[in-house]
Amino acid sequence: MKLVSVIIPAYNAEKTIARCLQSVINASYQNLEVIVVDDGSTDKTASICQNYAEKDRRIKVICQSNLGVVEARKLALYYSTGEYISFVDSDDTMSVKMIEKLTEAMELKYVDIAVCGYEVVWDDHLERAQYEKEVTLGNTYDILDAYINGGVRGFLWNKLYKRELFEDMQWPENMDICEDLYSNAWIVSKHPDLKVTILPESYYQYYMYESSATHNIEKLISPSGEWKYLTAHRLIEELFIGDPQITRMLKISEAVLIQYGIQMLSGGHDFSETKRALKRASLKFLFIMLKSEKSIREKIKWIYDCFL
Repeated sequence: MKLVSVIIPAYNAEKTIARCLQSVINASYQNLEVIVVDDGSTDKTASICQNYAEKDRRIKVICQSNLGVVEARKLALYYSTGEYISFVDSDDTMSVKMIEKLTEAMELKYVDIAVCGYEVVWDDHLERAQYEKEVTLGNTYDILDAYINGGVRGFLWNKLYKRELFEDMQWPENMDICEDLYSNAWIVSKHPDLKVTILPESYYQYYMYESSATHNIEKLISPSGEWKYLTAHRLIEELFIGDPQITRMLKISEAVLIQYGIQMLSGGHDFSETKRALKRASLKFLFIMLKSEKSIREKIKWIYDCFL
């Protein structure tokens, strides 16, 4: 059995880290090393992790000053020794069979990354994001399309990776939105022979809170007033300069992000200048949206949101 390194960045996660760690150590695949990086927490996160480490030798706890999730993952990778790498967020959980099934897919399909669906856990309901059937992708466009437009998305945490994919990794700097997608896009851009298997089952639980970054508008706008999703997306586009097919897909995705920003900023928040900037930016995408494979209904909705 190959050793799997499970990497968990944690910052002020005292309310959720025990639930997270318990789900990992309960995994049916037992040949694990669990590396928790406490990112300068000011609560009881570190002590909770240390208590778990004293009971389970597979758990290693590393402490650093508050440098952010990207630096925490980099540090954990440096100390990891597994042939396969998995990531878990400190407020989420994995199903008992997740590592077992992803490892099995890696071995049987001879792929570089195995992916599973996930459940979005809200306070009062559950949503599933998954594929209808198992599929193996070996084309750069198809893999990136699955990460951006498909049900599995470009998160780090619902995937199992071969360790060598992170060699010479160019991690995103000063990015606190879409850093997972950028990291996955970088891997895709640097490994043209990459093969990815996507399993239809949901083996990861992503807990959603109204206070999370994706639901806190202030965190989505830079001090200069720019919509952070666009900043991140344009950095991803730079990875694929020279590929017109992928560039077109990313431009359509950027147009949808502009629409999303306009919708979010239409709720009476005091970000009128950012909203006006997004509306101006949408003009550049009118033609490409009209020529896209989006449905007539989607195109009309995009025009209505962006121009009316």
